[in-house]
Amino acid sequence: MTGDLDIKQPMAAVYQCTASIPGVMAEHTYPTVTAAGQALWAVLRTLPLGWDQAEAYRVLLHDPGMLAGHLARGPQRLAFTMGGRSREVRLAYTG
Repeated sequence: MTGDLDIKQPMAAVYQCTASIPGVMAEHTYPTVTAAGQALWAVLRTLPLGWDQAEAYRVLLHDPGMLAGHLARGPQRLAFTMGGRSREVRLAYTG
């Protein structure tokens, strides 16, 4: 997948988020859901994911409203396989 995130819609509420991909991307706290989604996509788009996986992540991470909706239900752990190993994207509101 290529291309940068181009999110035009503002988020109504601003919450800090932590995001990580253990073994790939260290945990970091971001000021907004949008910033966390952009950071995750910047890493995920460089990984050797299948088209279906990459497209699912792209759709979720390009839509801060959808991402915030998932986070409103609690911390998210989204699994994928890379190099024969199971990995996961971890994303949660802080505080």
